Formats: sequence, structure tokens, C-alpha cells
Amino acid sequence: MNQKYPFSAYDRYLCLAPNGTIWFILLYLMRPYVVMIMSITNLQDHTGLIELVYGGQQAVMGMGALASIPAMAILYAFVKRHPEAGDSVRRLWHQGRNLLMIGIAGNLIILALPFFLVEAYEMNTVAWIQLGIALYIIYELIMSQRIKDTFNDFPKPDAE
Repeated sequence: MNQKYPFSAYDRYLCLAPNGTIWFILLYLMRPYVVMIMSITNLQDHTGLIELVYGGQQAVMGMGALASIPAMAILYAFVKRHPEAGDSVRRLWHQGRNLLMIGIAGNLIILALPFFLVEAYEMNTVAWIQLGIALYIIYELIMSQRIKDTFNDFPKPDAE
């Protein structure tokens, strides 16, 4: 346990727990699934939220779901993050920042794709907000020491 962060920043294995920024990034990257669940639960208009976020293009939502696979891998590693975890889970967790970068790169490609496919494409407000969030996430992933430390910390195997 490093004294750099308050005691409340650590989990029951005395490893640095993901902070709010990491959870925000995971939630943002997994938004196709969040939007889908919210759309299903909206009994009045099942497609309204999908229309707002993805402009009614379900192919774009599908590509977003593919881009969220790295975030789901990190979520899996988080659930399995305990002293008895195997080497593959440990490697997956230690590659967390890189996986998040891959996910956000996929999201940027999805945002840029219409510029190459549609003549005279103009980004709507939601797309501009998504671009701003994506750029903020890249900044955090590069600059945040807390994120680096979190993905470098994993519970030590139990001594037998």
C-alpha cells in the first residue's frame, strides 16, 4: 500500500481501487449498452434515446458496442481482481490504460467515420459533446498518475 493516496482509496486487499474517473470512462465506453438498456426500459419511446445519441443509425451503435469490448474486458478483470486471480486476469488488469486507449480510439473512429462516408456531413450537438468527452478521456489516460497507479496495483498472491 502506497501512502500517496488516502486509506479510503484502497480496497479490501489494500490495492488502489478504481476512482470515479475510471468508472466514468468505463461507463462512457460502454454507453451503447447503457443506451440500449435505457431504451428498453422507456415504455413510451423505445428508439428516442438511440435516435438522440446515434442519429438513428443502428450500425453506428453496433460499432460502438464493438469499441466497448476493451472496457468490458477491464470490468471482467476488476470483478476477478483478488489474490487468487490467474496470470491472464493480472495481465489484463495491468493493460487497463492501453485497453481504455484502444476503446476510446475506436470511439473516435466512429465519430470521424461520417466525414468520410457522407458528403457535407455536419456534426450535431451530441456528437460534439461526445468528441469533447473523448478528448478529455485521452487527456486523463495520458496525464493521470492515479489511473496509472490503479492499473499497476493488483493484489499479491496469498502466501501458502
